[in-house]
Amino acid sequence: MRTIFATIAALVLGIGIAEAQTMASPAGNMPAGEYKTEADAKAKCSSNVVWLNSKSHVYHFAGTRDYGHTKSGAYMCQPDADKVGRAAKNEKAPGK
Repeated sequence: MRTIFATIAALVLGIGIAEAQTMASPAGNMPAGEYKTEADAKAKCSSNVVWLNSKSHVYHFAGTRDYGHTKSGAYMCQPDADKVGRAAKNEKAPGK
């Protein structure tokens, strides 16, 4: 799965795949733009923090049932999640 995210990051950022694979968040060896904790994501995001389900590529907003609760996933900044996924159909961004 990390290879897929690294490939997407390389295409989006215009960098080599090896470089994208070595990019990591402060939370450890997570793929670039993904965070293990909500606090790490909030520290880096100027927009909404979302939970991206890494299998379905659907993301969820804070306060919704699946936010932070799917078996596989990570916290991300919404603009980064928009590049690799889509919002759940039944959810709206907070404040909208």
